[in-house]
Amino acid sequence: MKDIQWVIDLFKRGIQKAHPSNVIKENVRLQNDTLMVKNDPFPCKNLWVVGAGKASAEMGKALEELLGEKIKGGIIVTKDGHGVPLSFIEVREASHPIPDERGLKASEDILKFVEKLGEEDTLIVLISGGGSALLPLPQEGLSLEEKQEITRIIMESGANIEELNTVRKHLSRIKGGRLTQSAFPATVITLAISDVIGDYSHLIASGPTVPDPSTYKDAKDILLRRGIWEDIPPRSKEIIEKGLKGLLPETPKGGEAFWKRNYYYILASNEIVLESIKDLAEKEGVKTVILSSSIRGEAKEVAKVYVAIAEEIRRFSRPFDTPLLILGGGETTVTVKGKGKGGRNQEMALAFSIEAGKIKDFYFLCAGTDGTDGPTDAAGAWVDENTYTDALKKGLTPENFLKENDSYHFFKKMDSLLITGPTGTNVMDIHMLLLL
Repeated sequence: MKDIQWVIDLFKRGIQKAHPSNVIKENVRLQNDTLMVKNDPFPCKNLWVVGAGKASAEMGKALEELLGEKIKGGIIVTKDGHGVPLSFIEVREASHPIPDERGLKASEDILKFVEKLGEEDTLIVLISGGGSALLPLPQEGLSLEEKQEITRIIMESGANIEELNTVRKHLSRIKGGRLTQSAFPATVITLAISDVIGDYSHLIASGPTVPDPSTYKDAKDILLRRGIWEDIPPRSKEIIEKGLKGLLPETPKGGEAFWKRNYYYILASNEIVLESIKDLAEKEGVKTVILSSSIRGEAKEVAKVYVAIAEEIRRFSRPFDTPLLILGGGETTVTVKGKGKGGRNQEMALAFSIEAGKIKDFYFLCAGTDGTDGPTDAAGAWVDENTYTDALKKGLTPENFLKENDSYHFFKKMDSLLITGPTGTNVMDIHMLLLL
């Protein structure tokens, strides 16, 4: 009998496919005295490493196991609780998603570190989701407090990751290609784990090592469209306005000389986890379909789409019959209006339970592959056909918790939070709907 524990176990096993210990070994190797990334050769002399993101420390660990003392040194900054001890690379921890002083100091030190490199040096940059918040090096004249405030305002507006990172890049000294610019004339090799829909390199950790197609105008248009231009700190507006007038340089666009020694590789994404879970489930006899690895939109609205799909299958056995495991991946958003605590996965699960009154014999799990959903210690949450009625029996009104964006406390009371701790990787979210 397949149950929620089976679903949770599939999730945990599936995300191992995107773990740095696997993807580094699959894509990077040492051949005599040459570093091979996929099929591209690089010299191992004067090899340095920097990195940022929730998976960057585990990436560093896998790289050290492969290269050992060939790594001359480096600095990695990761989220609190995601660090691992390394021998040749310094690991630091900082706050995410709202940046802090530790992230600022790490960003400053990384920039100073790469600025000293020369033509004979090779810099490996380990990038994963979370890198934007962990590299909060603002442009001159903008304080960390102002950077914290604008990050909070944009996130609560319901902006997606492309919008958020477009603004971040234009308020930063290290994002939007500026890390590669600072490291010139060193050779720069980026190894990335994607946490963005479409796996666009300029959006992963705000693209510190790739050309940036966005502009100051794009940044202002986003803030106007979200209705928060007047809410952001005055100096942020001043920087964007100066950029629009050409008084500040744009982010590098790709024609500059320093791009000639720049190489970028995406080693893992949401799609490989979905395929891994599908393979595992079908080996155990459960038909599985992948809807999409690009699911986005307001979490509670996406939940309604999943409910509609489940209803269609139950009523008409189309487009598939049961038993069936439906998989989806991507990254939704939440427009915060309440004063509760939660994350996009918990909000989606709660919304699903409210809408799914007519569906029987199901389990629905929504979880972040990094092990943290929003500003909580949960990866996500799960619901079944009894969640809504059991909540009412306990004196809980699910609709009120959803209105207050307080999904975390709802699921804590229902004992259906998924707590995994840091997973070591970060490839967006996974949604799993099992119809028995």
